[in-house]
Amino acid sequence: MEVRLTDSPGDYQEVNIDIQDVQVNPETSESGWQSLNIKKGIYNLLNLANGLDTLLGIALLPVGHLSQIRLVLGTNNTLKMNDQIIALTTPSPLR
Repeated sequence: MEVRLTDSPGDYQEVNIDIQDVQVNPETSESGWQSLNIKKGIYNLLNLANGLDTLLGIALLPVGHLSQIRLVLGTNNTLKMNDQIIALTTPSPLR
C-alpha cells in the first residue's frame, strides 16, 4: 500500500502541516495500528496541488480490508494568509 499526499488550490499563501507519523489499521479493534515508514517533516500542501503529490509512506499489508488510516501531526502546523502566519492546532490523542 502507498499513502500519498495531495491538495487542491486554495486562497492561502501556504498551508504547512507537520507530519510525524502515518498509521494504518487493518483490523476493527484499536490494537491493530501499524506505523508506516515515512519521511517526517513539514509539508506545504499548496505545493501539492493541480495533480502533484508526494509519497508519504509504503506498507506491506495482508490482502483484505483496511479499516482506518491515521495522520499524526506534530506542533509546527501553520497557515499563511495576507502575509500573516497563523498557528494551526489539531486534536491528536497521540501527542
